[in-house]
Order: sequence, then structure tokens, then C-alpha cells
Amino acid sequence: MGLFDRKLKVSQKEFSDATSALYAKGFTSSEVEKFKQIFRGDLREVGEDQPGIDPRELENALEYMRKNRTFPEHKIIIIEEQLKKRM
Repeated sequence: MGLFDRKLKVSQKEFSDATSALYAKGFTSSEVEKFKQIFRGDLREVGEDQPGIDPRELENALEYMRKNRTFPEHKIIIIEEQLKKRM
């Protein structure tokens, strides 16, 4: 597998870093727990060579959050920024 064949994913460690960043950006404990719940399954995938959040899963989660108004739009933008910069 070459360098450019690698799938871009947010790892468990990177997700933990993003979680810390959300607290620093003013997210409450309740909001961070909700954030963790949304991505829980993607981080615990079985049968994948490397569990994590891939770009498609991130886009699906962002769409879900917007459709269901899980967070205010400005917080969804922060979530998106924090995860995309870790891919």
C-alpha cells in the first residue's frame, strides 16, 4: 500500500484530541457526551483494518446533526472543523 492509498480516518486518539478541543471551545459536558454518542459506532467498527471516522461517515453525521438540530449550526461548524483537521 502506497502513501496515497491510505484511507483518511480520524483515529480514537485524534477523536479524543477533538473532544478536548470542543471543551476548550465552550461545549458543555452534555454536548460533548452527545458528540461522543453520535460517533461511537464509527470508532468501534469491527472488521475494518483501522477503525475510525472516514470522510463519508463524517458527512453523514454532520447531515444528521443539521437535520435533527442536535447542535446549533455554529457548534456543528466547530465539530466539522475539529474533525476535518485531524483527517
